[in-house]
Amino acid sequence: MLSLLCFIGLVLGFAHEAMGIEQEWLLDSPRVWGRGRTFVAAPDSDEAARFNPATLAEPDVSFQMRLLQLDGMIGENTIDTIGDLVSAAGTSDAIDLLSKFDSKFGERQSFKAQGSLFSLRFGSFEISPFGLNNSWLELTNPSIPNMEWKADTLAGVSISYGFELFPSFFMGLALRPMYRWHIAGNIAFVDIIEFVGPSEIDFETFTPLTSGAYVAGDVGMVWNLSPTFRWGLTFRNVGDATVTNEFEDAPPPLRQNISTGIFSRSPGQYFNLDYYLDIHSLTNRDGLNLLRLVNTGAELGSSVFSRDHDFGLLAGLNEGYFCTGLFADLLFMRFDLVNYGVELGHAPGQKPDRRWGISARTSMTF
Repeated sequence: MLSLLCFIGLVLGFAHEAMGIEQEWLLDSPRVWGRGRTFVAAPDSDEAARFNPATLAEPDVSFQMRLLQLDGMIGENTIDTIGDLVSAAGTSDAIDLLSKFDSKFGERQSFKAQGSLFSLRFGSFEISPFGLNNSWLELTNPSIPNMEWKADTLAGVSISYGFELFPSFFMGLALRPMYRWHIAGNIAFVDIIEFVGPSEIDFETFTPLTSGAYVAGDVGMVWNLSPTFRWGLTFRNVGDATVTNEFEDAPPPLRQNISTGIFSRSPGQYFNLDYYLDIHSLTNRDGLNLLRLVNTGAELGSSVFSRDHDFGLLAGLNEGYFCTGLFADLLFMRFDLVNYGVELGHAPGQKPDRRWGISARTSMTF
């Protein structure tokens, strides 16, 4: 019994392709999720270049150094599971602990963390090293209960440049050389006994580690039709990013995603009200319900001492689920806190999963 509990704890702490289809994004942010995962036509900000590099050509920024940015997105189910483990740590009642896990079947345990250190921007050119881990696990309950999981870790650098193609029309390019470690596997509960006692089977039998080097590229466009209305288009991971060297077992490609969106601003004396509408995955390679491809959002913000909104509220709809959040720039550091929902099934409302996101970053701009 102790071996079984230790194994379950290990997998829950390790965790990520399980039951359902989730739209995955290489680099995202809590702020984007808080306004319904809308970003394609967003105006320039400290993080806009990671979504649409064309924004680098817009503002008059001579130099910027982002000393640190840390983002974390964690599922509400994961928070509940951590709470159950902590509450059960002081008891010797194994039956009580297992009864808590009974409610975890069919729920996704998810966690994503990403960070960047010493990102530099020189005018329309930006270089930003990054690292991220995106992991989740699901316990399923068919006739034979089993677990499926994936853990995806990447480390690399994003090199972006924006330029004006013609008046009010900007274009941007981004290149991301990186290395990837990818783990995906599944195991039936009847196989767990293979780990108990003397056994020649190790964990890698069920979850092989693959790795490889990638070079991914993005193309972005922004057209300012008026001072308060703009259109955007992005090609992320152009042509699908695959490993650059030969590996017998290589991780899967980073799939291309084409998205378009519009942005409109209602300016005020103290606050601006921004509206967003995005359509993601225009080719819909996964055959998702079309309602899952449409995202809407709004941001109520005030600019006090920077070119971006320094204080504000967020709201939006992602795949039919309400998202909300707030952010504040305290001059020495900026914080974002959001709550949002994603769909794990085929159509909105089939299998919702709610998550929390938090971000902290500091920057110096001249």
